[in-house]
Amino acid sequence: MALLGRVFAPGHGPRRFFTYGTKILYQSTEAFPSKSFPPFQKVMLPPNTFQGKVAFITGGGTGIGKRMTTHLSSLGAQCVIASRNID
Repeated sequence: MALLGRVFAPGHGPRRFFTYGTKILYQSTEAFPSKSFPPFQKVMLPPNTFQGKVAFITGGGTGIGKRMTTHLSSLGAQCVIASRNID
């Protein structure tokens, strides 16, 4: 499958066109709201969600592990970080 191009039409969101064999496929990048499942309005993880919990995070020194450590500790978790570096 190969991307043919992107088109920006007035009044519509960006659109992408792909080829698949001899067929051309169209994909809109807009997300339409679901009629069956309304959007969730509450906060998914309220403050102190992990109060009194311990999170053991591997690779917590860099990248996504570091970001998860920061986020979980802001939600009240005690974080134990396992990393290859002592930093």
